[in-house]
Amino acid sequence: MAAKARIEWIRLGYGPEMDGVAENVIRSIHGAVEIDISTTATAAGQRPVVPEFGTHSRGYALVRGLEGTFVVAWGTDPTAQRLNGKLIKSGEEVPILLKSGELLSFIEVV
Repeated sequence: MAAKARIEWIRLGYGPEMDGVAENVIRSIHGAVEIDISTTATAAGQRPVVPEFGTHSRGYALVRGLEGTFVVAWGTDPTAQRLNGKLIKSGEEVPILLKSGELLSFIEVV
């Protein structure tokens, strides 16, 4: 069974709450994508590209495991391998701070 992930491109920040200010509130969403992941690393033209975050150069990829277990690697030219990125299992959600234009690479762990 192939692994599957959802990536939500978001900006986090502060927001009001009843007792003051809350941190890590989603301030804006800049798109989302779902991808199928195989045992071959996501390469060249298939790697998701971090979008522009408005007037900000940094934002988060909120990576959620939908099926299976996989590794995600990121940077200017990443190639995911079993031991060089963040391991994510089905049901887990991980925020990754990124710059616009960076890439993500995924590989399924079986």
